[in-house]
Amino acid sequence: MKKTGKVAAQKIRIISSELDKEIKNIEDLYKKLRDHERIQTLMAIQAQNSDEAIENEISTEISEILRGYSYGDISINSIFAFDTSKQVLDPLYKISPYSTIVEAYKPFHTFVRNGQFSSFFRTNFFSK
Repeated sequence: MKKTGKVAAQKIRIISSELDKEIKNIEDLYKKLRDHERIQTLMAIQAQNSDEAIENEISTEISEILRGYSYGDISINSIFAFDTSKQVLDPLYKISPYSTIVEAYKPFHTFVRNGQFSSFFRTNFFSK
């Protein structure tokens, strides 16, 4: 029985260590995105812009940058950017059926209502 307890404790330490590494990776990614010069520049331009064509170009570029980061890490399904009025910037998510899914997703409404700037959502983002 004592040996089983030691093995279990060792497995828990290994799993805990791996989880700590994953959390650290996500924290590092968050900081990279927060401090990403091109994203910050594009967000500032987007906030002051009223031309829809330019807005779409900016949204597309931001989304491509974010996809590059999310595709590069198997623990991340997707990363979304929002404008100051909490509208999804990714052009794909502005069209149906994605826009309807995002609009119906209750945790997103909580995110907006609470005035959050970043959040983690469950991996089944598109389930009801």
